[in-house]
Amino acid sequence: MRFGRYTVDTRSRRFEVDGQAVELGSRAFDLLVALIESRGTIVSKEEIIRRVWPDVVVDEANLRVQLAKVRKALDDDRHLIRTVPSRGYLFAGDVPVAIDPMPDGAAIGPAPPVTSAEIVPEPLGNLPKPMHSLIGRSIQLMDLRHSIGQHRLVTLVGPGGIGKTRLAIAAGRAMAPSFPDGVWLIDLAPLADPQAVTSVAATVLGIRLSQMETAVSAIASAIGTRRMLLIFDNCEHLIGAAAELIRQSLARAPGLSVVATSQERLDIQGEQVCRLGPLDVPSDARGDVLGFGAVALFVERACAADRSFVLDQVSRERVVEICRRLDGIPLALEMAAARVPLLGLGGLLKGLDERLRMLKGSKHGIRDRHRTLLDMVEWSYGLLDRADQEVFRRLAIFAGLFSLEAAAAVAGSDRSDRWDMADSLGRLLDKSLIAIEPGEPPHYRLLETLRLYAAERLAESGEREACAERHARYFAERSGQVHDAWPTTPEPAWLAMAQLDLDNIRVALDWALADPSRAPTAIALAGAAGRHWSRLGLIAEGKRYTDRALPLISPETPPVMAARLLQHAGGLRVIVAEGPAALTFLKQAEALYRQIDDRIGLASVLAIIGAILSIRSEFAEARTLLNEAKDLLADQQSTKQLFSIENALGIVASTMDEPAEARTSYVRALQLAREMGNAAGEGEILNNLADLEFGCGNIERAIDWAQKAVSQFRSCELFPRLGLALYNLATYLIAKDELSTARPHAEEALSLAGDAGGLTLLACLQQWALIGALEGRHDEAARLLGFVELTYASTGEVREKPEQQIYDRLSALLATALSPASLQNRAAEGASWSEAQALRFTIDRLVPYQFADGSVSSEV
Repeated sequence: MRFGRYTVDTRSRRFEVDGQAVELGSRAFDLLVALIESRGTIVSKEEIIRRVWPDVVVDEANLRVQLAKVRKALDDDRHLIRTVPSRGYLFAGDVPVAIDPMPDGAAIGPAPPVTSAEIVPEPLGNLPKPMHSLIGRSIQLMDLRHSIGQHRLVTLVGPGGIGKTRLAIAAGRAMAPSFPDGVWLIDLAPLADPQAVTSVAATVLGIRLSQMETAVSAIASAIGTRRMLLIFDNCEHLIGAAAELIRQSLARAPGLSVVATSQERLDIQGEQVCRLGPLDVPSDARGDVLGFGAVALFVERACAADRSFVLDQVSRERVVEICRRLDGIPLALEMAAARVPLLGLGGLLKGLDERLRMLKGSKHGIRDRHRTLLDMVEWSYGLLDRADQEVFRRLAIFAGLFSLEAAAAVAGSDRSDRWDMADSLGRLLDKSLIAIEPGEPPHYRLLETLRLYAAERLAESGEREACAERHARYFAERSGQVHDAWPTTPEPAWLAMAQLDLDNIRVALDWALADPSRAPTAIALAGAAGRHWSRLGLIAEGKRYTDRALPLISPETPPVMAARLLQHAGGLRVIVAEGPAALTFLKQAEALYRQIDDRIGLASVLAIIGAILSIRSEFAEARTLLNEAKDLLADQQSTKQLFSIENALGIVASTMDEPAEARTSYVRALQLAREMGNAAGEGEILNNLADLEFGCGNIERAIDWAQKAVSQFRSCELFPRLGLALYNLATYLIAKDELSTARPHAEEALSLAGDAGGLTLLACLQQWALIGALEGRHDEAARLLGFVELTYASTGEVREKPEQQIYDRLSALLATALSPASLQNRAAEGASWSEAQALRFTIDRLVPYQFADGSVSSEV
């Protein structure tokens, strides 16, 4: 294996730099090989230890020592081995693999056996697994990959149906090793509202938009220094919003690259445009016609549709003519190939002849290739029977995915049932007019080009309003079912259900809110979907919809619908710190729930109000409301709500200095979290128990709980909460004067907090100032304290008890070690820093360990 100046020979176990052997040691050599073999993917510390030290029990200190040896041997290229906080290590070097490219149309023979070394790991990200091979695009794929490697923004431009999405996804898969933080597909096709672009991007990337500041800025900041590729698909109808998000993200995130697909360029500085044309079509039927992409694609799809199909001397001439008539447009070719079992090649050609002759000269102003695709779609639509035409055009009302049940409710007729719809969807699928997304249950979708055509036919039929009404009512009912299932459904499964419906909920809400006469549907849907927005972290978007629906509430509104909307309008305001408005809505919801004796709804609202009051230090009233909520749920299967209530009661008791009561509530909450498999909730309670014991002076117990919290958050990859747990653990170990044990936890906490910023980072910086002072680096500690003090003062934030203890100890150490003038001067220097400067100073000057002789270790 070779990379750059280095050669690794696994047979002779020899490592060379510039052709000269360098002694690594057995374990370090095995470590380097393990990372190279997993190049482009993150390898956990546990996996490395398992592979390098099989059947031997070692700790992470051994791993760090061997890693330091490898990095030292790599010298100036030590950056090729990257530390991924809380996840493991990544080899980022380029190790060439010899591949003999097969030209399109080459004969396909038996594949050689696949060895373990040839297995390509699934890349990090959300790219769909390809349903079909990419045909006829090898040169374009190579060009696109080259452009992605050379430019941070590449826009793939071409007409609908030309294959932009498939090519972009193939390029993303091929480039995955170059993007260790993932390749992520953001599909804009289902969206109509430009403001939803940021919400969809945030959801894909797992970013919570919980504040009301610019969502574009929040996403760009969250990406930070991560090395990732984003594929924005179908940008043309939302080009302004997409371009702005892409522009700001590229400006603020230096490791980000973007591929956009669109029918027009984004017009952003630095944009590299790649234009995608049709597949190659042979001029005649002589020679190797399978070497042309259009023929190869048609033949593969025809064989898939009709097992008896054979490309012989007679059929090849007809196939070439079909490809020529359809201008090599992939979507048109796939639709035509799906007709082969029904019509045969002769019938297909005759139909195309008649259709194109009839339409020749019409549709002035439409580009030829686009007209060819439109003609193919129109012809395919015309061949459907009346019932399937009706279903196909009604399916245009869906945004993104839809289920069989949804299709039956929205696109079916009064005389059809679920099984009739299943048959109809099957026929449309066979004719390539809809696509299927495998799963349990499977879901369906229309490609964007076909959806736009179906939408035109729906508008012409005069059915659009009735169809939109059925769509909105179906998703109001469906969202209500999902909403009510939350208390008893495991969180991952519930989030998956909620996420699946979001695109259709957006479309339905926009329709329902556009006309006051639709108020009942708008209120029902906005209230039912309220929990979707909060649990998925789409706070700003959820607040926009609930704000638009609230004025529609009237005396005629069913109390349960009004109460649900008011409840979530209040809950969303709690998250964005609009306490007074939140209480107003929540108390209105409380009154309505009491009026209709809805015990579960009332308990939910009382729990939120109790949490607000505890934040406002109104502990007695908070406890009363929380206990009432708990009693209301005594005979209900509402484990999630009981968990939240017990946790809130524990926080109230802890704050009121009632540790025994707090401990009892936390233990109950811990049991509930484990019963429902809520790993994140379990970690939260473990953290709270650690904090409680530390406040009581039980440092050993605090450390034990904190270690369990760290393990819990690490196992479920909740990195922001992991950072806080690591900070707490380091705090307790420092209090016990176990500084060397605390250091790695404090370092990892700092790396995680550095991405998030805010109060957590401020606490970590103060912690590192104390570590520096304890190690005798008083000048550095004083400078950093200056930044921390000014930031606390300017934000008005108050230190919690553990942070205050750190501050008091740090201040006492510095007051003893430095003169008042020196302390003031150094603190003033730090007070002039930005947050980024303070973080950089900490990483450069305090994180590296200082030995007794004054030398400093390198980071491992």
